[in-house]
Amino acid sequence: MKFRCVHNSIRLRVRKSDLDLLQEEGKVGDTVGFGGLHAFGFCLETGAFPRIQAVFEGGQIIVRVPKAQSEAWIHSEEVSLEQHQPLDNGETLEILVEKIFPAGTRRNRTGKIPFLNWRRKILRSASFIAPGLVTALPPRTRPGSFSGKGPGA
Repeated sequence: MKFRCVHNSIRLRVRKSDLDLLQEEGKVGDTVGFGGLHAFGFCLETGAFPRIQAVFEGGQIIVRVPKAQSEAWIHSEEVSLEQHQPLDNGETLEILVEKIFPAGTRRNRTGKIPFLNWRRKILRSASFIAPGLVTALPPRTRPGSFSGKGPGA
């Protein structure tokens, strides 16, 4: 799960594994340690809450989502949940919870994947520009082939 914040807005981005854990245990989260006993935490939890809300308790930000709403969202094609929470000082806290889609699986409104697998697209364009070039290159230098290893590794 990823946590981002900017003035009066918080955004949680959750993976499928996070959604599975949320559904099983009702809570998913993480912490950032600062050495010693100091840590900052953030979590997403479901339960008997009246609406989506965020609270700061015990050194962590907790985003709470009503159980029925989270269940419906987890099993839908809907990407995000959003809430504008009024604050005591008259300002508003924007809360956004988004699903993270694995590359190449997000579908557009027509139900089709909007972009081809980028590696396939690069290989096709390279083959069209210079036929035989892609097959002539060593495996690590093919377009879109990033092994993470240095030269000669």
